[in-house]
Amino acid sequence: MDDYKTFVINLIVSGNSQSQIKAILSANGQIYSPLAVNEIHDNLMTRLNDFKSRELPHEFVCVFIDGKRVSIKANNKVVDAVIYTFIGVSFDGSKQIIDFFIEYGSESSEKGKEILNSLINRGLKKVLLFVSDNLSGLKNTLNALFPHLICN
Repeated sequence: MDDYKTFVINLIVSGNSQSQIKAILSANGQIYSPLAVNEIHDNLMTRLNDFKSRELPHEFVCVFIDGKRVSIKANNKVVDAVIYTFIGVSFDGSKQIIDFFIEYGSESSEKGKEILNSLINRGLKKVLLFVSDNLSGLKNTLNALFPHLICN
């Protein structure tokens, strides 16, 4: 059953619709149960919501920020989007994914500011160093939101 769950999770994460999942499972000799697929989907969404709403550590030595431009299938259309990733390095040297965000359209400092404020609202208070590309306006936003920065 674990292999089945993993397979269905991969199908869901890949953006397959219920009908596509049914066809793929049938083609692979797997039994398709709408109830089982819905339970797996609901469990996956619960875990994702828990991850995205959890309280964050209050401080990091360093946070890496990156925005990757991608094309995403949404509502049966392919649209441009940016996936922002935030990876933190704690004072003990361990790394963790702080969060990720998918924003449709292109990178902007305004979206970056909204995202940073959401991280602050979840508990992030102090970061000594941010590492990112030179997104216009990001430096000023970081200096305003995180007064403890080592360099500016």
